[in-house]
Amino acid sequence: MECCQLLKDGVSSALPFERVLAVGYYDGPTEGFSECAMCRRCYYFKKLAWDESQDIRIFAFTPLNLDLAEIVRKSNIQPSWEFPIFLVPN
Repeated sequence: MECCQLLKDGVSSALPFERVLAVGYYDGPTEGFSECAMCRRCYYFKKLAWDESQDIRIFAFTPLNLDLAEIVRKSNIQPSWEFPIFLVPN
């Protein structure tokens, strides 16, 4: 797995995110927080658009000054990281 820093340089073709805390979901995460598997940098992400068949999705990522563990603590949830994606219940 590669680091998220390669994405912003346009070098990486693989997504480096190991864990996702999804707060929005429609046939996959549409909004939430993700953590780089290498450097542990945390990002807020949101789906901006997708194609007609909903196969290609465009997301915006914003780096955060918090780590995923801190977001989980502040949210007062207890995710199970049995799977890489945890959907926050409504």
